[in-house]
Amino acid sequence: MCVPTILTALAVVLATGASHAQVPAWQAKMEGERRDAAAGNVSVFSITSRSGLDPSWAPGVHVYYNAPRPFCYAYVYPGEWVTLRSRPGVRSKDGAAIAGVTFLPPRTLAAAAGGTLIERARGIAVRAHEKALRQTLTAVEVVPFESSRPGTWLLKASPVAKPDGQRVKFPLHVIVELGTNAIAEVNVHGTGDDDSMARRIIESIRTSTSDECYLPELELLFKAIDVATPIPPSGAELAYITAARQAQSDVGNPVYRPWYENQMRPAFNHFFGAALNQCTARAGSSGALSLGLVLTVDTSGAVTGVTWREDTGINRCLDPLIRQQRFPPPPQTAFHFGVESNP
Repeated sequence: MCVPTILTALAVVLATGASHAQVPAWQAKMEGERRDAAAGNVSVFSITSRSGLDPSWAPGVHVYYNAPRPFCYAYVYPGEWVTLRSRPGVRSKDGAAIAGVTFLPPRTLAAAAGGTLIERARGIAVRAHEKALRQTLTAVEVVPFESSRPGTWLLKASPVAKPDGQRVKFPLHVIVELGTNAIAEVNVHGTGDDDSMARRIIESIRTSTSDECYLPELELLFKAIDVATPIPPSGAELAYITAARQAQSDVGNPVYRPWYENQMRPAFNHFFGAALNQCTARAGSSGALSLGLVLTVDTSGAVTGVTWREDTGINRCLDPLIRQQRFPPPPQTAFHFGVESNP
């Protein structure tokens, strides 16, 4: 959500006096939320253990949809996650795990084939998986899924083939019956305990048809944010932020541009693809990959430093491989080369 900043000329402020008090931050955010609700937009807020909020606001990615037609909903991905850019959902910080929630409203289910709600949801889910995996699912069945919430079902299928020919377990897909004659689909893959994570997400799902939906709850959240004192970033986080800014500055410098496009970037891509395949295979990773690194190349082409956004097994594997490389010497002083991937 983007709340516009309104700039008012100093002369106007002085002329109007104190009668036009500044709008509190929480109130400005609520105005934006109401506009988003009217437009049918989903709002996503990440609360971390360092947000400085009251313990009643559990760490996690909190999702709100406040358009009451056909219904509003809210749910939480508990824990520390990063929101996906390419599609709705989240990934773990190391990129090994991924989770998502999808709602199927009554009109979508009514158009699907099947005699019951679950049969229609099953058909929709199978078609979506087959399209994404580019293969036909076999031995498909729907069985009860153990949860404290009634009406939860597990979609099962035979192991699926990866592009390299290996077969892996069909990812966890839970179908949740909602009291609004709709369905929620919960997908989790790559956590230490996918079933447990799915249950926690399922238990957080709420729906409403009231006009205000969950806007009062968001107002409480915004007021809490206004008075909270966040815990500042760690030294390692600040180091990465500083290095990433320098990398952005270097790549935009016209002195480096021809060398970067014609020499440095091709050389790095040639090396990094093989190194990344080696480290992901060693780690046995099959989830969405998250990368954030800045390497420094001196005037001889040697790598004099690597700064990482996150400490992961794949990154620890890549670090020595990167440091021992020698790249084309930059035309002037040391060059900062940044790589980021946010699925």
